[in-house]
Amino acid sequence: MKTVALLLLLFSPQEDGSNLRPPEKIPARALKAYNEGHEVLEKARKGGSDSLDLAEDSLDHFRRAIRLAKTDFALSYYRIGIAYQYTKDYNDAKRALDRALKINPRFHEALLELGDVWQWKKKYKEAIREYDKALAIKPDYAYAHRNKALAYTRMQEWEKAKESCKKALELDPKEAFARQLQEMVQNEIDGPGFEKTFTRETAHFIIETDVDQKFCNWIAEHSEHAYAKYASIFPKQSKRKLKFPVIVFSTYKKYLAYGSPENTGGYYSDLLKKLVLWKSRTDKDTLIVLYHEGFHQFLAYYLSDAPQWFNEGHGDYFGPSVYNARTKKMDIKINPWRLPLVKQAIRKDKYTPFRKLMLMTQAELYDPKTIGRNYAQSWSMVYFFWHYDKGRYGKLLQKYFLSLRKGSGLRKAFDAAFGRANLGV
Repeated sequence: MKTVALLLLLFSPQEDGSNLRPPEKIPARALKAYNEGHEVLEKARKGGSDSLDLAEDSLDHFRRAIRLAKTDFALSYYRIGIAYQYTKDYNDAKRALDRALKINPRFHEALLELGDVWQWKKKYKEAIREYDKALAIKPDYAYAHRNKALAYTRMQEWEKAKESCKKALELDPKEAFARQLQEMVQNEIDGPGFEKTFTRETAHFIIETDVDQKFCNWIAEHSEHAYAKYASIFPKQSKRKLKFPVIVFSTYKKYLAYGSPENTGGYYSDLLKKLVLWKSRTDKDTLIVLYHEGFHQFLAYYLSDAPQWFNEGHGDYFGPSVYNARTKKMDIKINPWRLPLVKQAIRKDKYTPFRKLMLMTQAELYDPKTIGRNYAQSWSMVYFFWHYDKGRYGKLLQKYFLSLRKGSGLRKAFDAAFGRANLGV
């Protein structure tokens, strides 16, 4: 389970400053196209199952408004920059926001969005630079301090994040996200509250637990086994500078007291880059959670908000793995929870076409009526791509991953990797 306790990034807040009002002399037809686009984009903001389609539809309206305008239309470029963030086309989002800022260099709201784009692209120092530019124009811009705190949080620079939260709340005491973030940051500073802490630092992880040192070392060892498997499959990326934090509680009760979600064996916090679990009744159950959630942790370093089918499908793919002491490698096993659901879906002819599942939003994949089947099919697709005919389709997954990493949107990444493949469904 990949948890998102808070929004990964907050898209542009609802404001009514002069930058967000269309120019007075804009032609009526251009204004009409802009307003139509804005209305559609606001519907996409709600995050429903059709948010991707709505965001794409809004682009046509904003482009038409630009064509019909008799003057440079910075506001339309700004909205395009927001829409492209919904579709995960971060390179296009940056180009649109750069254009808006070229037209209006004092467009502090566009600087905020540009900072957000840099966050999506995992460039946190660049994001902070844009937020600081916005603050130079508007020193009382609470949202810039808040999103700056978010960037510092992702960099695990807790004291700087705490200070930015404080500044945001001084300017806007009602800013709920900044207050939540402030509490989360303080919890990270305070630590898990173990009576006695056992730690182990490895090449890629920092393990903390209240069980004992032997267990801590065991978790550290298996974390590295799993990491080696993840890294062997996905193309080598830039070297990670920060190590992955992993916290393991000795009991379910202590795990819940930490604020963890009920009825779970563990979770990964994307915002804090932290994996939290508890020592299950059996080693096997503990490792299933570690391997599954560990993949979310691994992937999040390279991709912000990865497509749900890809992320959860791989989590279920790695979860049942078993370390082979003879070969010193992880052996991939069939997921016993997902296979029966896949077989049932095929028998009843209720499976989802590949393209549709691959382009699902989180809201669609988590639909209570189909979530079990969606998870099972996501796992089966991942397993098929990696193993069918000696893994002949594994390269498609790698190409898809690289396209997303470069900033291509959902549809562009899908077309680049799978567009020419005969998926059959």
